[in-house]
Amino acid sequence: MIGRSLLRGLRAHRPSASSFNGFGFNMSPASASRAPLRRLHCYRLTHRTVLRAQGPDTEAFLNGLFTNDLGPLFVDEDARPSAIYSHCLSVQGRVIHDIIVYRLQADEPAVLIECDTGMAQSLHEHLCTYRLRRRISLTAPKEGQKLSVWAVVPAPLQTERPSLEVPVLACTNDPRTEYLGLRLIMNADVPVTELLVGSTERPVLQYEQFRYQLGVPEGPRDLPSGVALPLESNLELLNGVSFSKGCYLGQELTARTHHTGVIRKRLLPVTLDPSPLDEVVLDGTEVLSEDGRRAGRLRSHVGSFGLALLRLSQVRRGLRLQAHSNFPAFSLSAQQPPWWPQNQQLFLDEAGQNK
Repeated sequence: MIGRSLLRGLRAHRPSASSFNGFGFNMSPASASRAPLRRLHCYRLTHRTVLRAQGPDTEAFLNGLFTNDLGPLFVDEDARPSAIYSHCLSVQGRVIHDIIVYRLQADEPAVLIECDTGMAQSLHEHLCTYRLRRRISLTAPKEGQKLSVWAVVPAPLQTERPSLEVPVLACTNDPRTEYLGLRLIMNADVPVTELLVGSTERPVLQYEQFRYQLGVPEGPRDLPSGVALPLESNLELLNGVSFSKGCYLGQELTARTHHTGVIRKRLLPVTLDPSPLDEVVLDGTEVLSEDGRRAGRLRSHVGSFGLALLRLSQVRRGLRLQAHSNFPAFSLSAQQPPWWPQNQQLFLDEAGQNK
């Protein structure tokens, strides 16, 4: 939903029926005004794409495969959310896809499923495997090439849906955390900067660094498929899981971990010093404490900023990372993400209890 305070001087752009073949387009009309704007940074997320799912069984089918409860998307109320964050798990309970599900206005239940571009075919095959006789249709991944996914930071102050002349299928606050601003899905031929006055497009690498500073994982580099665990990846703190909706594929390990209340490792934002070259420090490099104890592993980084899966009992100690014998060790510091709840303690004692 784009705000009246954000849109002025919109170019008239009426997409043809073929522009969204397989995806549909139905937005409520609204007008735009000329209120002053904050400076907005727009990032075209080429590493993200979308699939469309539609049919009478959409809600029940996806709820059986995704960690979060998608029911609120299908409630016929104005207060319903526009998007929900979730994970798709393997039978063993490990992350195979991180997704954002957007509701669409259509004659029957319909959603867009945002996922990693390189994993779109895998997600499509996974959904088709479990579809069986469900009354649901799934678009091929190539259809997603007609659309683009954008992040806009910071989020607009006031929002509402754009008019039919604006080629936007989904526009909502990022469901993971308000720090990530706005998420849009729109016609790939139109840059979002044509719709938002006072906005500028920035390199996607800057978005990656910004996201790493916040400590929010996205895609298989941060959440290795078949390796990452949902709660170690802060899924419950990013509004991505329901512990009350009922059964879904791979839920047993997540439910058991939540019940015990003990999570000894967490994915945390880290800063490397000095700033390394990407080819010097590889993803998966082991992180050690100053006394040489294993503290975790670096998942990914861009320059000085990255994500590391760390033992919380070791975070208070000095951390280092030995990239290569020909290079000196890098010091590594972990931070508590700003979106963590205040009662969520970063540091644990050796027994895994909050300090």
